[in-house]
Amino acid sequence: MYLTAGENARMLSIIRENFDTATVIMECIAKMWVKRERVEKSIQQTGARFVFGADSFADIKDIARGYHKIKDDNILRGMRVLTPSLKLIDWLPIARKITQKILIFGKD
Repeated sequence: MYLTAGENARMLSIIRENFDTATVIMECIAKMWVKRERVEKSIQQTGARFVFGADSFADIKDIARGYHKIKDDNILRGMRVLTPSLKLIDWLPIARKITQKILIFGKD
């Protein structure tokens, strides 16, 4: 199941309305890959269909009303631990832009 922006907004509103406090960790595909998924072989192999992407909390602020950003991160930081050779490309701004994002935000 791949959620649209509206479906993500509904899920976040359910959390906001039913929990006194909440910290949400959302993994998002980079916006660039939403547009290019048909040319990326690794995505094609999964059968995934991406319709929603975000590069930062600012990209989802409209669907995350009632939440505030705690941290924007990317999955590359954790992947470096598993694959140390990724440290060689981690310093490239384009590498950080195209990797999946980990958005951490909390209920206001």
